[in-house]
Amino acid sequence: MIQIKNLDFSYGSKEVLKGINTQFVEGRIYGLLGPNGAGKSTLLKAVLGQREYDGVISFSVPGQRTRKAKIGYVPQSPAFDPGDP
Repeated sequence: MIQIKNLDFSYGSKEVLKGINTQFVEGRIYGLLGPNGAGKSTLLKAVLGQREYDGVISFSVPGQRTRKAKIGYVPQSPAFDPGDP
């Protein structure tokens, strides 16, 4: 389970995410919908640890000890070296 509490994120003075509180339960499929610039990618990057944020993001499985999450992510426009295998 991914639990998000009071998540805030700003690009300088532009507030992008404010007071996000939600949870994603293991074994379910979720979708993030919204217009360009709504903060969808920023939220995902915060969960992945690629963005600094204020608030709490925790990962756990009910009834088990907290462990490091395994999350796969493919960006819309990946930047990679075409020569890599």
